Amino acid sequence: MECAKKHGKIPKFNLNLQTRSWHRLWVNVSKLVFESSRTAQRLLIHLAHDTSEQKKTGQLVQKMMNLSQEFMGLGKSAVRAAPISSLSEQELSIFRLFTAGKNSAEVGKLLHISLQTLRGHWHHINQKLRTQNRLEAVMNAIHRKLI
Repeated sequence: MECAKKHGKIPKFNLNLQTRSWHRLWVNVSKLVFESSRTAQRLLIHLAHDTSEQKKTGQLVQKMMNLSQEFMGLGKSAVRAAPISSLSEQELSIFRLFTAGKNSAEVGKLLHISLQTLRGHWHHINQKLRTQNRLEAVMNAIHRKLI
């Protein structure tokens, strides 16, 4: 393999072929040149490797990325427009205290409620705003200008 030693890397390229049965096939072709030091003759070798599945996977991943970006764009507008149940005064108070930097124990003390009751309020807030966690709920409420 004197060619690989001289040139550093083996040249290769992708090729989209059509088989006799009219199927499309992606092939990665590598080209090697073997030079015999004894006879000074060259031997050209082409290696073909079927990469159809890898190509399909790459195209599928790209489609998924494009769809997820579209979905994220739709999600933002849908969140803005989605109707929500109105938040109670207690829930708004909880929001204000958390955005002021208070932790759960401090909020419970200030509002004279237990941590279990506070968790119940957060559960109802998440249901009303269609969110999954406290950070998402706070960001959603700020975005909707609820707080």
